[in-house]
Amino acid sequence: MEKMRLAILSDLHIADLGEFPYGVDTRSNFLKALDLAVNDRPDMLIITGDLCFREGVREVYCWIKNELDKTGLPYRVISGNHDKPALLQKVFHPGEPLMNSEFFYSETIRGKHFIFCDSTNAILSETQWHWLVDTIEESGDNVFIFIHHPPFRSAVPYMDEHHAFEQMEKMEDIIANFDKNFFLFCGHYHCEKTIIRDQCIAFITPSTFFNLDDRYEDFTILNKIPSFRRLVISTDQIETGVFS
Repeated sequence: MEKMRLAILSDLHIADLGEFPYGVDTRSNFLKALDLAVNDRPDMLIITGDLCFREGVREVYCWIKNELDKTGLPYRVISGNHDKPALLQKVFHPGEPLMNSEFFYSETIRGKHFIFCDSTNAILSETQWHWLVDTIEESGDNVFIFIHHPPFRSAVPYMDEHHAFEQMEKMEDIIANFDKNFFLFCGHYHCEKTIIRDQCIAFITPSTFFNLDDRYEDFTILNKIPSFRRLVISTDQIETGVFS
């Protein structure tokens, strides 16, 4: 298989025009990260949730879509806790179905089965869990999952205590039931992390908005530097790193 090169951006938190949360021009930061990603010459872009600052807004989604369309690259988008899945689906992926107000889907690209989950509410519905198990069964030995929330505690005290995924044990149990290698790509925690748990490696992509200092239990901003994650998948290995 030829190498497949992806660029992952997360937690854009695009605010209204003229609004600068924490003194950040979120639109400018996103465009800087997008430019970095495009210049890395990826085959595809993936946005792992929290596109909007507070909650899903059509104008913001349309603005982001327009900027993504300008790149000429294919892209996939998933929902985060600051999004509205139904609205996001209508704007970015109108051809994909919406299931009980959740937006999750899978796709085989260049022989790799990619699974895109919806953890907007910090949980997955029973419908989505059943779908996830079935989809994992249909995947090969290497399972690629994109989900906004990290599936495990990740040594980021503020996020682990206040904004963590609420079904970690269930995710761990499902992964443990399969003799496969799992590669999960997440956002949400506003930092760069790699967590290894048995046969699963979870990679957290930092935010284009701001990133947290994981040394502290309180909310502490480390930087406001936009970045993206490079992911290169080949026959016998994956390579990934964060660039700003």
